[in-house]
Amino acid sequence: MEKVKEMYTVIFKDDWPFWAGGVFLAILAILMWTWGQPWAVIGGYRNWADWFLTGIGVYEGKKLVSPLLDPKSIMALGIVFGAFTAALISGSFGFRMPPWFELLKGAIAGTLMGFSAVIAGGCNIGGFYSQLAAFSLSGLVMWAGLIIGVILGLKYLMWEMEHVPASVLSKGVSFPPPPAAWKAVQPYLGWFLLFLIVVMPILYGSHTKYGILASIALLSGFVMHRSRFCFAATFRDPFMTGDSEKTQSVILSILIVMVGVAMIKWLDATYIAKVSEMTGIREKIIEYRWGIFMRESRYVFSNAGWGGIVGGIIFGFGMILAGGCGSGTLWRVGEGQIKLWAAMVTMAISNSLTKAWLWPKLRAGELSFGKAVFLPKYVGWEGAFIIILGVMIIWYFFVLWNEETDTCVVM
Repeated sequence: MEKVKEMYTVIFKDDWPFWAGGVFLAILAILMWTWGQPWAVIGGYRNWADWFLTGIGVYEGKKLVSPLLDPKSIMALGIVFGAFTAALISGSFGFRMPPWFELLKGAIAGTLMGFSAVIAGGCNIGGFYSQLAAFSLSGLVMWAGLIIGVILGLKYLMWEMEHVPASVLSKGVSFPPPPAAWKAVQPYLGWFLLFLIVVMPILYGSHTKYGILASIALLSGFVMHRSRFCFAATFRDPFMTGDSEKTQSVILSILIVMVGVAMIKWLDATYIAKVSEMTGIREKIIEYRWGIFMRESRYVFSNAGWGGIVGGIIFGFGMILAGGCGSGTLWRVGEGQIKLWAAMVTMAISNSLTKAWLWPKLRAGELSFGKAVFLPKYVGWEGAFIIILGVMIIWYFFVLWNEETDTCVVM
């Protein structure tokens, strides 16, 4: 019985190693790709804001999809409620009210991240992580922008500590502690929600595909909470403390998801080629099971240019202000952090309004964020692997060197 208790504590109460979170998230991301839905969350934020803005009369005649049937909304909601489930089981859920100044920073940060996610082609998930998995050059472009933005964000925090009075930084209100009975009931409610994660495909009825996607998304939120996995930390820590553990973990996660997605794209492309040869239909996407076969260039965005770099810089700066990225914001919302609630709301509204403003210009050819560059098309699969792997290796050795020397620590 003692062994069971120890195992329960390790899985449901203690924080998991950061690298374990990265590995599990890569596997879950591959499963999402298998179901025809690359991992992305900013579209979920936008879906929620579209409903709200339509409801208050900002949009008229906008085609809306239920948040429970929109794939990106499902993936975003999954992170929130998966993390909520994990927080309840571990007994760590609670509303955490920050000082007013931090709440304002969260709202500003969300606005910046929502805007920049449009011009960068997505947040840290859709614009960076999943773009690298898709062998899209825009993922590398946004990566460079994120690093610059994070450094600028840390420089701002240094300025803030030196120039903003401590009385302003600390002023705020706090919530009274919850009753002891709530603390006692949390794990039971969490276990009930965990059961719902398992049966989600059944609850979705005829929409089985979305039910499976919801289960995977809920598990991603659970994993992120248990491992405290946040992309903001992976970019921030080498320049703030010199620590490289989190960066090494995200590099490992990227390499795993790259291999998985490459296999999916290559196998599906091979199948389509064979079917096309037999049927003479080249451009048809072959439907199967619950999803669709992937074109090789699927999920390659036209943001390899100024959009990716500028969007990455602004998004990286916003991540530091908020203390969370696009996905990190969601799982922290799930554990009750009010500052990230403010960031979530403003990110959603900002992203929706920015897309409504810029998308007509893009479609009319009046605006461009860059080019869609599917690396294997230009350098082959081997060359694409070598390019992305090479950049990740350079990043890996850089953070190791910086950890030993503190040369690039800015705080």
